Amino acid sequence: MNTEMDIDLRIQQLKQARETIRSSHFGIDTEVDRLMQAVTTWYLLNSTQQRPRVVGLWGMTGTGKSSLVRALVDALGLGDRTFWLDAGESHLHNWLDRHLELIMDHHDGGETVVVIDEFQRARTVKGGDDLGESVELRRLWEFMDSGRAVVMPWRNKLEDLQDLHRDLSEAIARGCEIRNGRVTAGVEVFLEMMVDRLDTIGRKERWALPRSTWSWAREPGRESTLGFKQRLEHMDGAAILAMLKSQIDAVRSPRILDGRRTLVIVLGNLDGLYTVGSEPVAELEPDVLLARHKQMNLAGVQQALLELFRIEQVGRLGSDHVIFPPIGASTVKRLVGAEAERIATSASAALGTTITVRETLLDRIQREASIAVLGARPVIEAVHQVLPALIAEALSRTTLEAPHSIVLDTCGRKALALCDSLHGNDRVSLNWPLHRQAPGGKEKVHRNIAAHEAGHLICGVSLLGQTPLQVCARTSHERIGGFTIWANDTEHLTRNRIVPRIASALGGWAAERLLFGADRVTAGNDDDLRKASQLALGMLKNHGFGKDRLHHAEYPEAFGTGFRMGLAVVEEQAARLVAEGEQLALQTLTANRRRLEAITGLLVQYGSLSGKMLRSALELPNDPPVEVAKTPALTVCS
Repeated sequence: MNTEMDIDLRIQQLKQARETIRSSHFGIDTEVDRLMQAVTTWYLLNSTQQRPRVVGLWGMTGTGKSSLVRALVDALGLGDRTFWLDAGESHLHNWLDRHLELIMDHHDGGETVVVIDEFQRARTVKGGDDLGESVELRRLWEFMDSGRAVVMPWRNKLEDLQDLHRDLSEAIARGCEIRNGRVTAGVEVFLEMMVDRLDTIGRKERWALPRSTWSWAREPGRESTLGFKQRLEHMDGAAILAMLKSQIDAVRSPRILDGRRTLVIVLGNLDGLYTVGSEPVAELEPDVLLARHKQMNLAGVQQALLELFRIEQVGRLGSDHVIFPPIGASTVKRLVGAEAERIATSASAALGTTITVRETLLDRIQREASIAVLGARPVIEAVHQVLPALIAEALSRTTLEAPHSIVLDTCGRKALALCDSLHGNDRVSLNWPLHRQAPGGKEKVHRNIAAHEAGHLICGVSLLGQTPLQVCARTSHERIGGFTIWANDTEHLTRNRIVPRIASALGGWAAERLLFGADRVTAGNDDDLRKASQLALGMLKNHGFGKDRLHHAEYPEAFGTGFRMGLAVVEEQAARLVAEGEQLALQTLTANRRRLEAITGLLVQYGSLSGKMLRSALELPNDPPVEVAKTPALTVCS
């Protein structure tokens, strides 16, 4: 039981740890506080635990989960009792045992921290099917649940111990005598029996147990080599054989590890919560992921875990979960600034030259290196790639001797170093170290993509009241030219929203037709046409929205069976719905043509719009209102 003085000290340590971590980890103050709340209970009251406390840290790759745990362990002085496991290695033999043996030897019954990284790679369910798990994983789940584990330390040395005992017994039986741990008589017999274990020094020392065996013949983890040597010096042959027999019995006998006071921290990547379907993730804006994160909750995490693990395993993980947000644009900016300042300060001290990095250069690094779904890593690595390279090139190319200051900036496609010294100044053009290749393509093709996505954007906002998160017309994907991402539409699909939704799906086609003419509509509309047709057919055949109330008509793409009745009639009704959707899309974009052209131009210029820029684009002035027909009534419905 912790004493009152220990409690006071630990409370102070927890407060200091929280402040230290919050000052070095940006954009996750809420998550830091939630983790500290969970850890506080364990840190102060782990002596009362009857089972390990399990805390789950979930989020996208590169959001700072591992870094945060390392900072926490260091701040609380738990490094000597923290054990890191990689669930991706759980298929390896003795993956868990080598850690449990260390805990058994040094912290049995005491407080320990077990961190399991890449936990999603230990999945036991895929596509609803049970994958099973290795013996090591089953033991890990049991340890997490009860804090108990059966450990057989050094069981791989059992045969070596048995062979050593047998050979030494035979040597003694053939006349070998041992005093004070060394062979005193029958040396020839001893050398014959131990020939494979003796080197040149071992032959001269004549220890009854050669030094090459000491690492595993002594009690592993409980006795030093010096202590073993001193004990051996007081033994004769019979005592040494008895010691070996005791070691053999110990290795054969399992031991029960008491890990009830353990804190288990599970780290897992749940990227699927943030990326959907075939989105070209490299172009996703950070704030899009943040918007999706705001819709996350505990139920969402547990549902995602049920796709990876069996229900009883999700139950064992408990409900103490911290969901880490994706790295947003503002957080990336702070990270880039902090890392650049650290590098500049370090380089300034090492070189005796004041290094200054201008904001425009940092903005360029962030813009070119940021890949939202990969978190902070690509940007931080880019800072480490760019700044040292620019500093080194500036020093090697300047005409000044020993400049006292260097200012780094960007200039067009290159970088720039402004060097100053007591003898003058120098302006040095520098090569840009990043080589991110912008997607190519002919301008007219790109303009078609921009118009296509602008059409989807305007129709979705005007007809459905949807909230756009990002519209992109330039991607590195081979088959996807652009995309529009919306906040989740929680409104139910009712009869009067069918045609507007079809019109929204056909907004890209309508925009190309309106701006470039029917003969210049590109072939990239097949997916939109398929979605519009499927929506119309599905609403009529599955949901009873047709005039004949065909609640469950059978058709080739349907799952299961239904009523095979009036298929041609239903398809005729669906065709009329799609035609009304086409007309509504064209009317809507005609009424918003000036805005359509402006947003198309912005997409051609910038490639992608999100956040404030996207909101500003939607507020651009429009032509005087054009008389647009109201949403067509569903004339096919009774």
